[in-house]
Amino acid sequence: MSISRRALARSLVAGALGTTVLAGCRIGPLVRGDATTPAAGDPSESVPDEPLRIGAILTTAGPVGQTHPQVIAAINQAMREINYDGGVFGREVELIEPRIVESADDDLGAIAEELAAAKASGLVLSVDDAQLAKHLAAIADTGMALVSPTSSSTRVRSGSAGSGLLTRLAPTQEAIARHLVEESVGLHPQKGGAPGTIAFLGTKDEASENLRDQLTTQGRPRGAKLVLEGTYPFGKLGDAKAWAKKIAKAKPAMLVLTGGEETGTLFGALHDELADDQGRPRFDIAVRLAGLGARDHAGEHLPKEALEGAQAIQAGGEVSETFRLMMLNADSDLVELGPPAMGAATQAFDAVALICLAAQQALSLEGTTIAAAIPDLLVGETECADVSECVERLRASLQYDETASIAYALATGDLALGKDGDPVSGGLRTFTFSDDGAISAPTTDSFDLSE
Repeated sequence: MSISRRALARSLVAGALGTTVLAGCRIGPLVRGDATTPAAGDPSESVPDEPLRIGAILTTAGPVGQTHPQVIAAINQAMREINYDGGVFGREVELIEPRIVESADDDLGAIAEELAAAKASGLVLSVDDAQLAKHLAAIADTGMALVSPTSSSTRVRSGSAGSGLLTRLAPTQEAIARHLVEESVGLHPQKGGAPGTIAFLGTKDEASENLRDQLTTQGRPRGAKLVLEGTYPFGKLGDAKAWAKKIAKAKPAMLVLTGGEETGTLFGALHDELADDQGRPRFDIAVRLAGLGARDHAGEHLPKEALEGAQAIQAGGEVSETFRLMMLNADSDLVELGPPAMGAATQAFDAVALICLAAQQALSLEGTTIAAAIPDLLVGETECADVSECVERLRASLQYDETASIAYALATGDLALGKDGDPVSGGLRTFTFSDDGAISAPTTDSFDLSE
């Protein structure tokens, strides 16, 4: 996504002025006026006479909760960008105060009903996949357009009535698994396990366990197999030395990890377990970190070679410098998280943008109509580089009683959606590590499920 200098400049101003967050009220910068009626001279009588309202259900718990600072900062920034130039339908878009869930027992369907009663047309969902799958039918019954920046389990859609209203912007675990499997079968270490042998150690959550299952499913026809499967409660690795012994005994060509901060302990234990009398590794294991594993390990006092050859994988393509600066201005704490800090931010920004653009394109507040309009926003004839530019093109088309055909340049990078609303191709960010565990700037790879 290319963000114009004008857009970046106004985001800096917005950051200085601040935002107002009230339940059921709009969130955005102190702008030039309160646009409560359509723009003067608008020839279209079909423009809705109420503002577009967006709801959000987010979590601060578990693996998905670790991305909450990125998600909320990006949602707020997207609202500022969209509202600066007049919002949607010539009115400011309203963000209903996000609902935060902290327990797997929370009823997402009931929360969605509250947001629908507050006249939300679209809903951003960043919650645990198991909880989303359980309540998806009830959420969809509200009729809102649903967009998730973080959901990735292939099982979310399985048997869920109404899942057609859901658009997901993160690659599924099928895409991640296929990427890892294809790499594993091509590994031919001088000292190491047979090509295609994979050890998996991950947290007990839906996305992680789905990745484990997809490694088996995608690996079988490609000659890859799991030689070790292990799971543990989120944040509670347990005996790192015991896990290191099991991994060494399995002697895989690749080790796939889905944990977070606790993986640093494992790196040190695995380094010690594999070391010979001279401190050199007895055999090589290609360590691949998915999800929360894309994090900085500097300052953890790991052995010098503990992360040698390790790579972390994160959803999304190249993050533009203007987007990065815009987000750091919105939330300076993101800089402390290192290069991965923009991970969920790009998808969350795009989630809000797509709901707004689809509503403007369809001239509708109906969630089902908005959801149906989202896929076309990525494949239109005219590419637009930022949200305000896209909205302006859609508005301008009304002057000539035409329907604009736009291709929104996602902050997430190149992305193609399938018929079910899941990505079929797109980007992956790959990180490496220095000797002291510091994470590098990412390079961009890709996935393609259409092949």
